[in-house]
Amino acid sequence: MHQPTIDTLARLAKALSVPLPPWLGGFDSLPERTFAEKVHKIRLCMGMTKRSFAKHLGVDEQTVRHWELNDQNPSRRSIALIENKSIWEHRDTQPE
Repeated sequence: MHQPTIDTLARLAKALSVPLPPWLGGFDSLPERTFAEKVHKIRLCMGMTKRSFAKHLGVDEQTVRHWELNDQNPSRRSIALIENKSIWEHRDTQPE
């Protein structure tokens, strides 16, 4: 039997207007107090690894690591890309 991916479950939950529990990848309840937390939450909600997230944004994987640890701030260009929800809806990078 084929197991659905987190991405599929997230789309189904959205279509049904129900939240996913955190243990099923429903990361909506994660905090967004800092930009680091926001980056981490967006990446997890998209079902992306640090590598695929970095590739999608055109940055190095280590850069994403630094962002999520709050060791380094993203450039203005990266912030604009991260906050632009339309790029996440039409991304060509598949979850890993």
